[in-house]
Amino acid sequence: MNPRVFLVGLGLAGLTFSGCATATPAPGAGTAAAAATAPKDPWLALARDLTAEQVRAALGEPREMRPMQTSGGEIWVYRRTTAAGVDLVQTSTEEIPYYDPIRGEMRTRPSPVYSQQTRLVEQELNLLMFQGRLVSWKVQVRQGQRFIQ
Repeated sequence: MNPRVFLVGLGLAGLTFSGCATATPAPGAGTAAAAATAPKDPWLALARDLTAEQVRAALGEPREMRPMQTSGGEIWVYRRTTAAGVDLVQTSTEEIPYYDPIRGEMRTRPSPVYSQQTRLVEQELNLLMFQGRLVSWKVQVRQGQRFIQ
């Protein structure tokens, strides 16, 4: 028998049968997998009809509470600022001395000066609470920047 034909046939058989095996999950692995995929951001865990106590337990005290003209309704406001990234940005130039061998004299040349620029993301979460229950919410996002020298 030709060794090449044998090796090709063996490789095809291996590929064919490798997809047939299935692994059974360990007992209790479903709850661990669900916990691992649960959102860690409490803003993503919001759901309609949460009580005021459940919202406070998840998010803490609101930064502002705005009463509505409708009795029993109010807007809870939460804010947070996160850094989206840091970049090096040229903010100025400075003159660096050097010796010019052709002219035989000291001269200066401009050199860039860099500073860190932090990109910020400011988020505001507005919750519509009515009679102690979460009815609706919206998130507003503003981006900004800040220089660190």
